[in-house]
Amino acid sequence: MSRSRSGAGEAHRPVAQRAPEVSALAAYAAADLVLGGDSGPLHLAAVVGTPTVRLYGPTDTTEFGPWPPLSRHVAIAAKLPCQPCRAIVNPPCGAVERPACLDAIVPAAVTSPALVLLAEGRDAGQSEAAVTPGGI
Repeated sequence: MSRSRSGAGEAHRPVAQRAPEVSALAAYAAADLVLGGDSGPLHLAAVVGTPTVRLYGPTDTTEFGPWPPLSRHVAIAAKLPCQPCRAIVNPPCGAVERPACLDAIVPAAVTSPALVLLAEGRDAGQSEAAVTPGGI
């Protein structure tokens, strides 16, 4: 039996061989949690319903954080007086590679909510997003 080139065999092709966007969305949909800096991949993970832990430095959690529905997402920021400066390039602190607002986020501020989300499971709870101070 042969398959036509019209896509009849598409469902049998590995996800990684399909369009990159489909591969990314499938990977995020299959994940139990996505953790990272404020970026497009975190927004894609939220779109497919995967819980996220998001790290914010110069960007604003209220402007770029998860939008409704806000369940199952944690935004972590150090809450320094200069935050959010919104200056990814040439921030007022003068940081070239590692701004103080990101360096001030301690590992426990990231691992603790991540472990809670993992323990609750993918479909648990519908609580509002939390903005967690991530500093010392």
